[in-house]
Amino acid sequence: MASTWDSEKWLLDNYNDKNGIPGFFVTGGYKLQHREIAEDEFRKTVSIIANNNEVSDAKEWAEKTIKSNYLCLELDNACTYWDVTLGSEIENSKNQQARQQIFRYTSSSDIERVYYKSKGKKACQESTSSAVPSSLRRRIEVDETNAYASIIRTDATNKLERCSTLNLRARHFIVCGMNNVLDLTDTKPESHLHLLSKEQQEECILHISQPGQYTHLEDSLLNDDSTKTMCNQKNWQFILKKTYSKLAAASDKDYPMLRLEQYLRYPENFKPEVLDRFSESSMIIKFWGPIIEATFCGSKLITNWGDTISFGPEKTNRKMDLRVIYGLTDSNDLANGEFGKIPSEAKYFHDKAKLVINGKSQLNNIIKATNDPSIELALLLVQGLQAELFKLSLSHDGLYELVNIKTFQFPKLTSFHEDVKRLIDGCSFLRSICIDSQIKYDAAVVKKMNKMDSFTKEVKENDFSLWLRPVWQPPPCNS
Repeated sequence: MASTWDSEKWLLDNYNDKNGIPGFFVTGGYKLQHREIAEDEFRKTVSIIANNNEVSDAKEWAEKTIKSNYLCLELDNACTYWDVTLGSEIENSKNQQARQQIFRYTSSSDIERVYYKSKGKKACQESTSSAVPSSLRRRIEVDETNAYASIIRTDATNKLERCSTLNLRARHFIVCGMNNVLDLTDTKPESHLHLLSKEQQEECILHISQPGQYTHLEDSLLNDDSTKTMCNQKNWQFILKKTYSKLAAASDKDYPMLRLEQYLRYPENFKPEVLDRFSESSMIIKFWGPIIEATFCGSKLITNWGDTISFGPEKTNRKMDLRVIYGLTDSNDLANGEFGKIPSEAKYFHDKAKLVINGKSQLNNIIKATNDPSIELALLLVQGLQAELFKLSLSHDGLYELVNIKTFQFPKLTSFHEDVKRLIDGCSFLRSICIDSQIKYDAAVVKKMNKMDSFTKEVKENDFSLWLRPVWQPPPCNS
């Protein structure tokens, strides 16, 4: 309600407009709880005008209003105004209650509050998007120490309540956002890149365009001019003989290349009608398994196949198709892999989210053990004869990055030479990331054993475990 206002002057200027109703109440700023006061003020003002002989027309209107016992206060204009005001105040009250529930998400238990509320976890079986009216949905801003993390976490948090209605690609980005993982592998609309400003996008693109260093596996066979000629002429018998001739002098770095001889010996395996009948296990055993095993030959790393659960204090209990480890008892993973029989968009994003969740938990465990944020985790996603290699790293305080390292495929007869080079590159990156992480882990263990310096010197070291964020997993109804 307006503290002071000239109601008489206003009504003299506006009585011809629907008897000044509801403008009188609006201008006076009367709220619903002041309705009686507002109507009394209107009556008093009309009485003053009725006694004012200097305004004849207004005086006549005021006298008629009084004789009608202020009927204008009961007409639709007035009643509608108060009804709308009532509805508005109810809506404001609900919004205020909703705003009081806004909080900063810091862990998975906070997120469960959105799903489970006071009804228990069974409430998550119902669609949260239908349970919350669109008019009451509010924008939740998440503060993080890193600007990129704030952007993707805020976006994921605000989409979380309708997660069950979204496609698997959108759910994958929710998983990444809730885990502070900036996915730089996807450039299509509605990806993380499209949440960023133009300057931020350019910074990210520049960052991912700089390939890392890796130890390249042997591919001298491909660089042999005669072999190139035979590849172009599709003289597979000659290439096979040349491959076998290198066996005597082969080192562990030659093995992936030499394993490709099976491709030349069993070309019928690559016929479309045969591939369609292979199971996921057949694809691993016949194609990818031998190459990946050969990739780690001589590295002292172990490839563990077939739905095994990663070790560590922070674990997701998700079964992974492939885990590259450096010990059978208490080793964290250096790489994870998921395989599919054929390329499928739904399985692609399901497996990718699974790799991100498990990969982050393993990366957290390793950084806690080593205090080395430069350690990276390799993630391999294979569908059919195609593969993508990603690396997951902790780039800043509160921000992880998922970057595409290499896309490659099992060689085809039509593009054998080029496909083999890409395959060897992909295997080289996979091996290098794992071995580099193993070397850094061993160095950290040795450093922890050297305690004598701390006896006489003040050793200051940043605690990079403070940069880490706990793993968030989707509630059971959305996993």
